[in-house]
Order: sequence, then structure tokens, then C-alpha cells
Amino acid sequence: MILFGVYRHFEAGWAAEYSMIGGRLYAECASHIRAMGWISMWVLICRAGRLDWLTLRLAGVDRMAITNYLMHSVIASLVFYGIGLGLVGKVDRVELLGLAVLIGLFQLATSHRWLQRYRFGPVEWLWRSLTYWRKQPMRRVHDKE
Repeated sequence: MILFGVYRHFEAGWAAEYSMIGGRLYAECASHIRAMGWISMWVLICRAGRLDWLTLRLAGVDRMAITNYLMHSVIASLVFYGIGLGLVGKVDRVELLGLAVLIGLFQLATSHRWLQRYRFGPVEWLWRSLTYWRKQPMRRVHDKE
């Protein structure tokens, strides 16, 4: 259903009018089924103990969700707007996908490394400190053996 929707988008020349009305229909109808499929796949992978290296890194990205969301926004702003490279409207869909993948890989690596040393992401730490009205411990305390 989704592939047919993509086909129809290409057929319509990715026109905004089509995308906002009829073009969303296929993806919207299939989104719940697709979501259940992804969730089921990851549950099976985790239960089987496969791809532990990846699930560990995905957990790191999840634990730093606000930080990573803001980081992704800042990187994209620097790439696309005038304060940075000014590439808005100058890259095609494949290049956009490549940029998103690069940012995601960067966040997979940096989140894991950060959380080996610290308990929270920087924004999560700030959020917790403001919530509890006191500075939360940031550094991870490692057992000395």
C-alpha cells in the first residue's frame, strides 16, 4: 500500500496539493500496520539477543531523546538556512535522505559514547535539575575493582 502511494506521488510529480490531500491516504491507512510490524521485528530481535551492539546504541539515542531532537534541528538549520550553508531548496530527496542517515549515525555513536561517561544527556540533565529544583549528579560513577 505504501509503495503504491509512493508510485502515485511520483505520478503526481510530488505536487503539494496532491501530497497534502490524496497522497497521504495510502501512508495513513498503512501506518498502524507498519508500526506494529516494526515493533514486532524489534521485539523478536531483542529477545533473540541479535544485534546487541545496535540495540544498545538505539537505547542511548532514546535516553537522550530531547538532546538528540534539538541536535538534529540545529544541524539541519546550519545546513539549510543562511546562518550556515544555505542549502534550502538546493538538494534533492536522495541527498536529504543521506543527510538524515548521516545525522542518525552520528547520534547513534555520540549518544552511546556520552552515556558511557554521563548519566543523562545535557538537556535531560537540565530538565531533571529544573524538575527537582536541585542540581542532579551528571557524571556516571564507575565501580572501582
